[in-house]
Amino acid sequence: MVQCGVPQSQGSILGPLLFLIYIYDISKCLDYGVARLFADDTSFAFSGCSCPALHNKMSKDLKGIASWLSANRLTLNVLKTDFMVIGSRQRVASLEEDIALSLIETELERVNSVKCLGIDIDKYLTWDNHMLSIRQKVTRNLNILKRVKPVLKTENLFKFTGQ
Repeated sequence: MVQCGVPQSQGSILGPLLFLIYIYDISKCLDYGVARLFADDTSFAFSGCSCPALHNKMSKDLKGIASWLSANRLTLNVLKTDFMVIGSRQRVASLEEDIALSLIETELERVNSVKCLGIDIDKYLTWDNHMLSIRQKVTRNLNILKRVKPVLKTENLFKFTGQ
């Protein structure tokens, strides 16, 4: 029996929808950031002109998020929570101060890239990581096709590739 939260089952259509409805008001605890919700993934975006101003905004909103989570009886896997500073190569390189953020008494890891809805986004907003990932997947799948080619009939190979 579920007393709090959203019942989860693998492949459920209703579970993610109910969860989104349950957490929809999380954006109300933010004074500076913007919340983006998708299924069970939530991301927050902040902008600022200087490193101290950005750090201040994020720290205040992270405290609000922690309070919101507690009030709504939700837990957060802080070990899966990280942050990224995005900007031009010159701008990111010019940031002399290293931003340290913590949530629920755990320091968050700063990353150089993140996967969001299947797209690799890096701190410079280039396509380098994403294209490398696609290239690796295509190479892996071509190698699989090469290995199964002697075992399958030609018409089955075309069905497998979608032609």
